[in-house]
Amino acid sequence: MNMFNEAKFWFSLEFSNINVTQPTVDSPLSACEQLPLMSLEEALKPVDNLIEELNKYVYIAKSHSKNIKDGLSQDESASIRIYTMDWGDTSIYRILNIALRSEDRSQVKAWLPYLKLFTTALHKLPSFQGVVWRIVQMDLSKDFIQGQHRTWWSASSTIQDASVLEHYTNPSGKRSLFSIECQHGKDICRHSEYPSEKEILLMPGFHFLVKSVLKAGDGMYIIGIKEIDPAC
Repeated sequence: MNMFNEAKFWFSLEFSNINVTQPTVDSPLSACEQLPLMSLEEALKPVDNLIEELNKYVYIAKSHSKNIKDGLSQDESASIRIYTMDWGDTSIYRILNIALRSEDRSQVKAWLPYLKLFTTALHKLPSFQGVVWRIVQMDLSKDFIQGQHRTWWSASSTIQDASVLEHYTNPSGKRSLFSIECQHGKDICRHSEYPSEKEILLMPGFHFLVKSVLKAGDGMYIIGIKEIDPAC
């Protein structure tokens, strides 16, 4: 794997979706539940105007998803792979997560067919239970208060091995390291453009409790969160 591309992918994910809301906000995903499953080409057709050369990236994703794994169809597997592909500012994970984070729920409308395919694929994968990690090069300690319930509406990429993060972050300066106890994380390695990292994806609408916020020194804060049922 190209280390530069891998680092670029992880840094862009770090900054793209550390966004929290109160869990009482309406889910942007509820509208896709009744939609039929479509092919990847059909599911992304409503956002074709947002992504230059989208057909090329769909072709690449599907051509790399011919060996069916985990009981997923080719289109389902490709919906995960194209999410992990990085081609710049119009990469799907970037603009999809912007829409998911927006308070204007109409921004999600064009993404609903893709979200149906993407979340269907993720639900078919075995759930990972354990501690995962993600890091951000900024101080978010004041945004996470112990005892509060929060929701990440966008998909959140994490990894199992915290030591790997050392390769992609500055050893000093403001940093927030998230220690996340998850119950329903999804191991997408077998469907990812970056399979060598033990990546666990937290699905959109991840509800959690802030357990602790600790100052570790040298500008580092460790924020402990735990996945909870949205009804809690």
